[in-house]
Amino acid sequence: MKPTEFILTVQEALVTSLTNPTLPRLVAQLIGAMRSHPELLANYCRNHVEPAWRAFFAAFAKAREAGVVRGSRDPEILRDILSGAVIHRLISRKGRRKEAEEREWVMRLMREVGLTTNNRASGAAKVG
Repeated sequence: MKPTEFILTVQEALVTSLTNPTLPRLVAQLIGAMRSHPELLANYCRNHVEPAWRAFFAAFAKAREAGVVRGSRDPEILRDILSGAVIHRLISRKGRRKEAEEREWVMRLMREVGLTTNNRASGAAKVG
């Protein structure tokens, strides 16, 4: 695995989620229905969320094996931080999201959790 491959894959997935115009409403509705219709959230998670996170964990394991990710990083905690931040942003911001703006926010988020690329041109990566 190239050093930046894992980081860029995660960035793209988060940007895609944040710029999906139907996702904010869907997430809000699923959260609102958690108590009255828990099967809706369970079905959505089983069919959409869990496959994405399985792919994340597999890529994380490859990145760790390749030395791209520090061995002490906890992938479950990282998943929860990233998904919590994205869900909060999805339901707290109104209006259409611009890709460039969301990409910049995702890069800031990734930097905060230690998933950054030092130098895009050289392909060097740093994963806390």
